[in-house]
Amino acid sequence: MKGRFVPGLRIVKTMIAVFLCGVLGYYLDRPPFLAMIAATITMQKDQIESFKHGKRRMIGTLIGGAYGILFIFMFSSLGMHEDSIL
Repeated sequence: MKGRFVPGLRIVKTMIAVFLCGVLGYYLDRPPFLAMIAATITMQKDQIESFKHGKRRMIGTLIGGAYGILFIFMFSSLGMHEDSIL
């Protein structure tokens, strides 16, 4: 039929991933919002690309976390506390 929308497999697997993140977040009593966004962002055209994108995202998160810890130690060594930073 002309004009009928049929979702592709990438849309279907993204919906399943987001649904699973929501269910896991519900049962683990955690907010699943960020996991749902990450599942949407990292979903690529195939499994290899998804893993590559997820790996880059994980490395970026670890580097950002290391910088955050570095700045916390740096500010605390200068006598600044989290109340004065925020």
